[in-house]
Amino acid sequence: MSRAENHLQENIHPILPLWFRNKLTEEEIDFFRSFIQNESFPYYEKALLVTGLTLSLVRYFDENKIILLFECYDSEEAEINQRALIGLLIGLYHYDQRMPFFHGITGRLNILIEDPRI
Repeated sequence: MSRAENHLQENIHPILPLWFRNKLTEEEIDFFRSFIQNESFPYYEKALLVTGLTLSLVRYFDENKIILLFECYDSEEAEINQRALIGLLIGLYHYDQRMPFFHGITGRLNILIEDPRI
């Protein structure tokens, strides 16, 4: 394997399985949370994973993806919470008609509306 192929595989590996996943498993949710909360990973790798989650959400609706984006919005790292906020906006716009049926999401959205950072 060439150096470029190896680099590509190492850097994109976490995002591809997430991007093309319909429903997230508990293991994938735990992996995502631990990756985002791990301080040893640089912000740009975390931001890439948040982008992958957003793309996955646009591809296939899963309530857990929106909940994870809400959790990322609470991050202290500006790059992470900004990407999460944009992901939430895209996801909520894309699935607007479904939102009244998901009380956990609408509850978090009401809390987000009260956030002075927005």
